[in-house]
Amino acid sequence: MKKGKTMKKGRVMKKGTTTPDFIQSLPNKLLLGILTKVGSRSLRSLYSTKLVYKKFNQLVQHDRIFEHISIRRFERVNPLTSRRRHEEVYKFLKWCTEWNNPEALYTQGMRWYF
Repeated sequence: MKKGKTMKKGRVMKKGTTTPDFIQSLPNKLLLGILTKVGSRSLRSLYSTKLVYKKFNQLVQHDRIFEHISIRRFERVNPLTSRRRHEEVYKFLKWCTEWNNPEALYTQGMRWYF
C-alpha cells in the first residue's frame, strides 16, 4: 500500500437501521428464491427469517413460497381430531393445497383415499 493512502472503513449503518445495505439492495426475485429454499427445508426457519426484516415478512406471503414450503411438521396432525383445535393448521394446509404444493396435495390425496 502506498504511503498516504488508507483503506476504506466498512460502511457504517445508519442509526436505527438493522438491515445491512447489501441485503436491501438485493432484488426481490433473488430474495424470493432464497426464502423459497429456506421454506422448502424448514417452516420454523422460514418463520424465524420473516421476523428478521420487514421485506422478508412481505415476501414470505408470496404464492411461490406456498408452492414449495415444507409441511412435514403438520403430517402429525390427526385429521380425526376436532377441527377447531387445529383450525390454523387446516387453514395453512388448505392454502398450500390451493397453491399446488406437492406435499400438501399428496397428503390430501392420501386422506381422501384412506
